[in-house]
Amino acid sequence: MKGKKRFLEKPLILLSFSLFLVGAISLSFGAGEAIAEKKPEEVVKVRVAISAFQDVFALYIVKEKGWDKEEGLDLELIEADWPSAQELLAAGAVDFANSVEADVIVRYHQVPGLVFTNILWFFQGHGIQVRGDSEFKTYDEFIEMGYSADEAKKMALMQMKGKDIILPMKVGIEISLKAYADSVGMKYPDDFNMIDMPHAEGLAAFLGGSGDGYIGGIPQRLRGLKEGNKILIDDAAFPRAVLHCGFSTTIDYLADHPGIEVKFQNLILRVLRYCETNPEDAFPIIVREINRATGGQYTVESLKGIWNTLEFFPSSAEMLYQDAIDPEGSYYWRTRLDYVMKGYFEDGTLSKPVPIEDVYQVPEVLEKLMKTYEPKTYEQTFGKAREKYKNNPKEYKRIYGLDL
Repeated sequence: MKGKKRFLEKPLILLSFSLFLVGAISLSFGAGEAIAEKKPEEVVKVRVAISAFQDVFALYIVKEKGWDKEEGLDLELIEADWPSAQELLAAGAVDFANSVEADVIVRYHQVPGLVFTNILWFFQGHGIQVRGDSEFKTYDEFIEMGYSADEAKKMALMQMKGKDIILPMKVGIEISLKAYADSVGMKYPDDFNMIDMPHAEGLAAFLGGSGDGYIGGIPQRLRGLKEGNKILIDDAAFPRAVLHCGFSTTIDYLADHPGIEVKFQNLILRVLRYCETNPEDAFPIIVREINRATGGQYTVESLKGIWNTLEFFPSSAEMLYQDAIDPEGSYYWRTRLDYVMKGYFEDGTLSKPVPIEDVYQVPEVLEKLMKTYEPKTYEQTFGKAREKYKNNPKEYKRIYGLDL
């Protein structure tokens, strides 16, 4: 699966040592003395801020099945809109918050210590919506007219030059627009008039007649299409637009709760495998919770139409490595994060660099997970990479974001 393309184009050591001492002391008093037994692992409450989207609401499956307790965790799911989730994390009111890599990069200098740790999905569902009765022609329409893919991209997007585009800013969506512009020779952000509005409010304004185009999440995409809008062009045509999505936390939390992020990632992979193998049981849980939270009209069939089409869910540690950590992967982390940081420099959001190796800790979490749960997978992935670069630690750090 290497490089598979999906686009259209330390506390355990102390515990073991303590048990060893207890056993040794017991034996010193005679063979008849009982050896102390290991106590059950304490369940740790973990507060997770999640927003009402079909992807992160997969965590409700974890709660319903009780899998978090099996990992020694008690996930407390706290619902909040996306910007509020980031604010709760920055304030220390939650331990993890649903995030994209851009959330951490854009807030790094204002809120030091934020790190992106856990991958849940890769997102290519952004698209510029236009009204169905507008004169704008879509990428697909240009393709049907006989234009090449490159010609269709440029002709579709050039229609947005100087136009008002409503979108939520500083959550990575505007970087998708930059990827579109760069691909066809347009200037970002100068060629667009971007209007910053949250997901739901922005769609409401667009449906009410404001703006020429709108970019939001999948719920807004589906709602817009239902209201007669059409997709001018979307992420499927622009690989660099694909977001790394999951959860962020803080350096202080990781220091105080070592290993929690690894258990959390293991839970994420478990629920994604379950969604693949048991969709008829898994998807109704997500649909029930998302409709409760949003008053929406999701169905199991509509969710199936999204899963692993507009969003891609790596359901194994090996798949996640091949997609995001391997430099030949479709969503290689450094290519994406360098591009995000460059975009925020160009639009003035950032005034100085961000150490992406520090803020993006997915490689470190995944390596620890493999060592804990899948040592054979570790040897075939990180183990081989470490052997290859054993005499070149700087290059290993550059490629994998890890110290050799």
